[in-house]
Parts: sequence; C-alpha cells; structure tokens
Amino acid sequence: MAFLNLSLISVETRKAYPLSTQQIVRDKKEGCIKDKSVKKSKKKKHGKVGRPKGSGNQDKKILNFLPILNLSKESVNKALKRIDKHIDIVYFCL
Repeated sequence: MAFLNLSLISVETRKAYPLSTQQIVRDKKEGCIKDKSVKKSKKKKHGKVGRPKGSGNQDKKILNFLPILNLSKESVNKALKRIDKHIDIVYFCL
C-alpha cells in the first residue's frame, strides 16, 4: 500500500498540517520491472561519426509523465484551490 500525503509545514512552530491523503493504486504493468538476462554484447565496429543522414529534429515539448507525477499534480492543484489566497506559500518541494 502506498499513499500520497500533502501537508503544510510551519517552519517556526515545527508542525505539519495535513491537507490531503490519497491512496495510490498501481497497475501490475506499471510497477513491474522486467528481468533482464545478462547477455554479453559483441563489440560493434566503428561506423560513421555523427547524426545519420535524413534524420530531422525531434519535438522536445512532448513529455510523457509517469502516472504518479500526474496524480501528484492533480493533488497539488486541488490543495492550491482549497488554500486559495488565505495562506502565502513561500517554498514548495516534492
């Protein structure tokens, strides 16, 4: 079992005030690490140096986030809506 907890922490009083707790449910595919058998790789012959002809630039703005990052992003946005402008947030860390 895993949980995602968001809390406000007061540095002066050294106390944590929990905002939300959410259970993380993982799929079997998401958490599995495939067993990689140890294979001896043959040494490759040295080819041409540089980028292959005809290969173009790739769009770096397309990001694939892990599901846990999407879940944490949703939780943080909900917490920020709950706080609104009542409390000034100085630091934020994951």
